[in-house]
This record gives sequence, structure tokens and C-alpha cells, in this order.
Amino acid sequence: MKTLEINSKTPYTLYFQKNLFQQHCFFEYCRTQQKKIVIITDDHVLPLYGTTLQQAFKMRNLDVLLLHFPAGERSKTRENKQRLEDQLLENHCGRDTVLIALGGGVVNDLTGFLAATYCRGIPWIAVPTTLLAMIVLYRDWE
Repeated sequence: MKTLEINSKTPYTLYFQKNLFQQHCFFEYCRTQQKKIVIITDDHVLPLYGTTLQQAFKMRNLDVLLLHFPAGERSKTRENKQRLEDQLLENHCGRDTVLIALGGGVVNDLTGFLAATYCRGIPWIAVPTTLLAMIVLYRDWE
């Protein structure tokens, strides 16, 4: 796995890995971070990668929940954020939860905002599936 250390006001590390869903280190990292794992994606990415990632977590006996919302920029609404928050609450997700944003820019924007505001902030991991989402994530943190 390749890493890139970002020295900004809030330093962080970017991890780069081909075939991420086949890498033991990704799942172990998630296991060490929190007890509950929630994958958030959209309807386009869900059939491509969402269920595959969910099954990969389950095969490793990790507690995982898969949530999704309609794809597209119009999904960045307070109503969708509230619906996702309600689903987190219904599933007893708290500060012991890590969110995984699996998708493009809309998924990463909505999940990042949700992570920042839920329980006064919980950890999240971005797994961008588009080049634009990868670039925007890098640029936003600089």
C-alpha cells in the first residue's frame, strides 16, 4: 500500500491501493478504528461495489451496515441527511461507528457532512470511485 503524508493544518495520510477490497490491511484498519462500520453509497455504486464490500466485511466477522440513497447532485439535501441519520439511530450507531463513503463526489460530500455532525463527529473513510472525487478530496484537505 502506498501512502502520502499531507502536512496541512490538520495532518493526515492518504492511502493508495489497487484492489482495495482484497487487501487484509484495509479491513484490519477498520476493525481497529471502531466497532460498527457503516458503508454509505448511492444507487449507482451500490450494485457495482456496495454489496461486494459489505460481504467482504461480513466474511471477516465485522459488524457492517450498508445504506444508500438516490444518485445525483439533487440528493445532497437535509432530508437525505436526516434519513441517513435516522437509519444510524435505528441501528444503534454511536460514537463507536465509522462511516465509509463509497462513491463519487456526492457520496463523499454527504457522508463527510454526516460524519462531522453525527454525535458531534465520528470517523469516516473516503473510498472515492471516480477520478473527480479523488481530486476534490485531495484538494479540499490542502
